[in-house]
Amino acid sequence: MDTVNSWWRVACLCLLVACAKTTSPESGGSESHFLDACTEASECGPELSCRANVCTRECESAAQCEGLGGAVTCEPESEAGICDLLCEQDDDCEAMSADAHCSSGRCREQVQQEVDSGATQSERELLGTSELLGEPAQLAFIAGEPGEEQLYVWGVSGAVKQVSVWPAAAGATNTCALISSSRFTNITFDSSGEYLAFIERESCVGFGDERLVLYELATGRSQSLGSFEDVEVSAGPRTMIASVRSNDGNELYEIVPATSTLSRIDVPAGADANSYLQDIVAFDGDEILFTTGTPFLRMNDDGVELFDPLVQLDPKWQLGILSTSPSGDQLCVTARDTTLDPEIDEALAILVTLEHVSMQPTVSFDFTCAFSADGRYVMYGGAAFEVEGDELVALPLPSERMSVVGAHGDFFFGTSGVADVVRFNPATGTSEILVGLDAFGELCEGGATELPLTQLYLAEDARGVGIVQHYCGEPNADRSGSLALDLETGEWAVIEAAADAQYVAYDVAWPSDGHAWLFSALAEDDAPSFYEISAGLEVKVHRFDQLDGTMHTPALPPR
Repeated sequence: MDTVNSWWRVACLCLLVACAKTTSPESGGSESHFLDACTEASECGPELSCRANVCTRECESAAQCEGLGGAVTCEPESEAGICDLLCEQDDDCEAMSADAHCSSGRCREQVQQEVDSGATQSERELLGTSELLGEPAQLAFIAGEPGEEQLYVWGVSGAVKQVSVWPAAAGATNTCALISSSRFTNITFDSSGEYLAFIERESCVGFGDERLVLYELATGRSQSLGSFEDVEVSAGPRTMIASVRSNDGNELYEIVPATSTLSRIDVPAGADANSYLQDIVAFDGDEILFTTGTPFLRMNDDGVELFDPLVQLDPKWQLGILSTSPSGDQLCVTARDTTLDPEIDEALAILVTLEHVSMQPTVSFDFTCAFSADGRYVMYGGAAFEVEGDELVALPLPSERMSVVGAHGDFFFGTSGVADVVRFNPATGTSEILVGLDAFGELCEGGATELPLTQLYLAEDARGVGIVQHYCGEPNADRSGSLALDLETGEWAVIEAAADAQYVAYDVAWPSDGHAWLFSALAEDDAPSFYEISAGLEVKVHRFDQLDGTMHTPALPPR
C-alpha cells in the first residue's frame, strides 16, 4: 500500500540470490561510437571509454567534450563526469543518429528486438549498471521524495546498493511531486531471487509512459523491456508475467530474464480478452494464471491452455481468489451470486482437484480461502470445511465471527467484524479472541467509536509470527499502531504507535529467514525503519540513512 506521510516503500520478500548469465547489448553502428551502448572499452574505439554503459569520454568540464558533436556537455556520473547529450524530446537527439531517442533526459541509441510472436517490441535499453550487492538480497525498497525516489536492494548481511543509477525523467520529477505519487511501482522479485522487475513511471498523471524494467542482481544491470500504457507484473513459482492493458485489448507476456526479453503468451481462443492477471498459483506442477475473467489459464513448458474446472457454473457467479493446498494438487475457490440482493450474502465454497470439483453453499462470502498446514481443513471467509478425499464437509461456524486471513499449524487466523484478531481450531470448533479492541484503548485515547480497522498479515509458510495493524477510527482516525503476534502462544506486543498516521501508515514484507518485518514510514528523523520480529517477539530496528546509503541498528528501549 502507499504511504501518505513519507515516500519510503518496502517491496518484496523471500530471496535467495545466485549467479546468472550476463546479457550484452549490441553496439551501435556509428563510426565515432559516441553514446553507443557498451559493456567494455573495446566496443568504443581508441578515443572513448565505456562509462555508465555508454561509449563516452570522462571529463571535468564541457571543454573536454569538444569534438563529439551537438550540444554535448559534461555531466556528473559517480566519482567523475562524462560527456553526454541532454534532451527533452527525441528530436533533440537527431544530431547523434537517426536511431537515437530521448530516455530519462539523455540521448541514447534505440535497440529493437523481436518477441517470439513476431511483433516488434519497444526499445530494449540498458538503463545503467549499479554496484554489485555481493550477497543474497532480503528486501528491495524505495527511498526519497515523490518523483525523485531511488530504488535500493538490501542484502542479508546488511549491504545496501542503489538500483536506480539513472536520472529520473523530468515528467516524473514534476508530476509525481505535484500529486505526491511514486515514481516506482509494482516491485517484484522472481522466485529465484536473481531478478527484480518493477515499473518506472515517466509521468504520474494519467495513463501511459510506464516503463517495465528488469534488474539482474548478479550483474547489477537494469534493462528496460519497453514502455506501455498500463502494465503490471506478477511472479509465480516458476515465471514472471507482465500483464499489459490498453484500449486495444489486454495481452500477457512472459518475462525471460536470461535474455532480458518479453515473450508474448498466445492465449487460446475462448479466454476473456478484457480480463487481466490477478495472481499466479501452483497446481499439480503447473501454474494457474488467475484472471478477472473465466476461464482461467494453465501454463507449463508445453504452453498455455484454458483451465475451466468451473464450466458448469452459471455466469451469475462471481469468482473470488484461488489458493493452493500444501500438497499442491487442490485449489480452493470462492464464488458469490451477483444477482442477489446485496444484503443477502450467499456464496459457494469450491474445492478443485485434478479429477473432481466439490461445491458447498455457504452464507459467508469473502475473497479469501486458506488451507490448514496438513490440508485437512479449509476455510472460506468465515466458514470452515473438512476435506474428505475430494469432497468438502461443512463444519459448524466459529463461535466468534471471523474472516480468515491464513493458517499456521492446525489453527486459522483472521479478523472479526468488530476488528478483533481471532484464532480458530477447526478440529474442536472453538475460537478465541487473541487481540481485542481493548488492547488499543491507550493508543486510541479511550477507544474508537466508528470505523476502526484491523489488518492481519501472516507469512505463507511455517513461520510463527504475525503482524497486526490497527487504525483507531473516528474520532481518532489520525492514530494507528502495529503489534507483533506470536502465533504459537497468542501473546502480542506493541511495536509502534503513532499519531498523524492516517490510514496507510505501514507496508509489510516477508523475507526468507524466519523473521517477520514491519516497515514504518513514521520513524524518527523521517528515516524509514524496518522492525525485525523473530520468535518470542524479539524485536530489532534497522533505520536507513539515505545520505550515506547504509542501514543502522540502534538499540531499542525496553518494551
